Amino acid sequence: MANKEKSLKDQWDLVPGWFKIIVGLAGLCITLKFFPIVELLNLFALIVLVPLCLFASVGLIADGAGEATRNVWNTTMDRARQEAQNIAAK
Repeated sequence: MANKEKSLKDQWDLVPGWFKIIVGLAGLCITLKFFPIVELLNLFALIVLVPLCLFASVGLIADGAGEATRNVWNTTMDRARQEAQNIAAK
């Protein structure tokens, strides 16, 4: 088995570089012609990225609203505590 792998490697080394380039370019052209990669990327963007961005935006809005509500609540409660302490001190 090792001899066979070595012989395949030796045979691959015998192939000229220009032929490897031509075969690679031909494979790339065939792939782009028969497999619509751009459309698949567009579908990926529409199916995965758009909902992900939508959920992330909703999450940021909810986080900001929650933080604002907590800040207003804490400020209101601090003022109420101070007023209660002022009334109790009198």
